[in-house]
This record gives sequence, structure tokens and C-alpha cells, in this order.
Amino acid sequence: MITLTSTGPSTRARRAACALAVVATIAGCSSTAGEPTAPSSAAPHLDTGGFATSARTITASTRDRKALEMQRMFTTMPVVTDIVPSMTYIRAVHNAAGESVADAFGSGVAAATKASKFGNFVAYGDSAEAGASSHEFIVALMRMPSAEEATAAATAPSVLAADTPPSDQSPTPKTPLPLAGQPSATAYSKTTNGKTSVTALLPAGRLLIAVRTSIDDGPSVTTRFLTEQVAALRGFTPTPDDRLGSLPTDSDGVRSLTLAHPTPADGTLFTDGWATARGLLNQVERPARTRTDVADAGVDVVGLGASNVYRARDAAGATLLAGRLVAAYRQDSAGSSVSTVDGVPGATCVTATKDRSAQGHCVVPVGRYVGEYTSRQPAKSAQAIAAQYLILRSAPQR
Repeated sequence: MITLTSTGPSTRARRAACALAVVATIAGCSSTAGEPTAPSSAAPHLDTGGFATSARTITASTRDRKALEMQRMFTTMPVVTDIVPSMTYIRAVHNAAGESVADAFGSGVAAATKASKFGNFVAYGDSAEAGASSHEFIVALMRMPSAEEATAAATAPSVLAADTPPSDQSPTPKTPLPLAGQPSATAYSKTTNGKTSVTALLPAGRLLIAVRTSIDDGPSVTTRFLTEQVAALRGFTPTPDDRLGSLPTDSDGVRSLTLAHPTPADGTLFTDGWATARGLLNQVERPARTRTDVADAGVDVVGLGASNVYRARDAAGATLLAGRLVAAYRQDSAGSSVSTVDGVPGATCVTATKDRSAQGHCVVPVGRYVGEYTSRQPAKSAQAIAAQYLILRSAPQR
């Protein structure tokens, strides 16, 4: 279950590179540098390297306040694949602020939304990698300081003004585009390098919805997405700024069962927290496949850390999910190999090569839980999943 984790600013090329990198980095994307370490003395019969082998204590952080509210926002976002079946893949996930907005929606939208506190940015595509003939459908849900500022951003003059082009190009004009069924949206079309895209902004209280797509039926599918997003937000109340710190940092202790990132800087807004099964769907590479797998397994909550921990309905559901994860790794990685982990019942590791770099994807079902870890050092992935096994073995099975 590949989870995309990019959160920082990016250019279009950087965003594509991030997508390729995170496609090889499974949920709980873990470290990508360093070497496996000597077996831990905490469990002499297992090689757990330097990983902790007991549940961790979760303490609230400033970043948690944003991350947990963003997870709430994810539960409202439509899955674009349901609207446009060809949009099978999610190529990247970012924090919808700053350069990520400028890169995807242009300098005009970025200028209009510069007051955005934070938000969810999801780039869908008809292939895992962007290319000249591929199409995309990018959506964002941005948290503005107030409803008034969300409306002001959607109607700002810069939205319909020509974007600042690269130094060697001339500005490309935008054509205002009324959207039937969403008269409050500000929308336009723009043709660049022979490909026409549709961009739209629509305020919904203090939240601002943004869409850009290059598919042929752009106006129609943009309207449908906006309509579904607005409907989903009718039952959603943004957490007030002064109450963000009250959001639960864990759910039934599942987050505490994950492995910790070596340092806080190794995590991101999307890899340290917890998600519902519904909220997870806009954070994985293949949302339709993930939805089937977590539904069949009865997953209700996912702990996010250096590893991921899924809580299924029971042990049978956990075993089913672990098998689906292994099958997905193998499907997405031609020429991969499968191995077990000494002393860890049920653990499976898939070693694959992506962009000339080895990737070790390991999973283990323990009771009703499934632990998942990936590293660019396959031996390190095996150490991590051994440590994860010891943590889950002691977890309550309620």
C-alpha cells in the first residue's frame, strides 16, 4: 500500500521526481540512508538493529496540530478515480502552500492563496509517472484564515491574470470559464504546449477548493469534483485555530505501535500521525486498490510513523491484508524477489529495484495488526519488521 509522503515546495520537475521516489517508498516511508546495524541486545534471538522494540509514548508537537487537522480534511476529499476512472494513480501529495501551489496552479493562484495556513494537495494521473502524453487531475483543499479570506482568494484579480512564465517564454492568456452548476467558482482554461487545462477555485466556508485538470472533459469533471467536495464539507467543521492542540494525537494507541523516525526531521506532515481508512485513500498510490484491500480486511485506523500499523477487524483480516500488500509490491515491481525474516512468524519481505536502487518492503501480521516498513537498504527493512513484530506481539488485541 504505497503512501505518498512529499510535503515540501517543488517545481514541476521536482514534483515528478518526488512522485517517483515515493512510489518506491511505502507507507511509513522510513529512512533511506544509513546501514543496517548490529543486532539489538533487547531481543538477542532477533536482529532488530537499532530499532526500539516496545511501544512508544506519543507526545503532541506543533506539527501534529497541522497534520491531524489535515487528516480530518482528507476524510472529506473525493477520490478522483471515482469521478474519472482513468485517473488511477496518485503521483504526489504535498502540503498545499507556497511553491507547491505555484507549481501546480500557477503564480496567480499562489498569490491569491498566500494566506493559506496549510492544506492537502493531491496530484492524480493516468499513469504512475508524468509524461508528454499523460494527463493529470490535481486537487487541493486549503485552510484559509477565515471564510472572508477564502472568498477573497477565489475572486482575486491575480487568479485570471496571466501567470508569470519561465524567463524564455511569453505569458499564456487565460480564458474565463463559467461552470454550469457551480456559478460561485472562479474558473478558466489555459493552453500550454498544445495541452489545454481547466483550473477552478471555490470557497467553502474558510476552506478553499482548487482543481486543475488536463483531461478532455475538463469543465464537466471539474464541476462534478467541486460538487462532491462541497457536499462532503457540509458535515465538516474546521477545528478552530486555538483548538488544534486538542485534537487526539493517537487513536486507541495504534500510532504508539509504529516505529519512530530517527529524528523529527525525517518525518513529514503525512508520515507521523494517524489516519482513518477513508482518509488514507488520498494518500496512497493506487486508491481504488487500497480501498478494496482495507475494506476486505476491516481496517478502521492506521498508525503513521517510520512504519505503518494497520488495525484490521481480526487476525484473519490482518493476514489477508498482509498478503494483499505483498501482492501489490510484486505487481508494481517486475523482477522482485520474496524472502522471510528469521524468527519472525508470518513476516514477508519483497526486494525490488526502482531507478537502479534496491527497495526492501516488509510486512508482518500479528493478531489484528499489520506492520509495514520500507527502506532502500533491504537488510534494514528486515531489522525494522523484526522490531515491529516484537511491538505488535505485546499490543492489546481489543
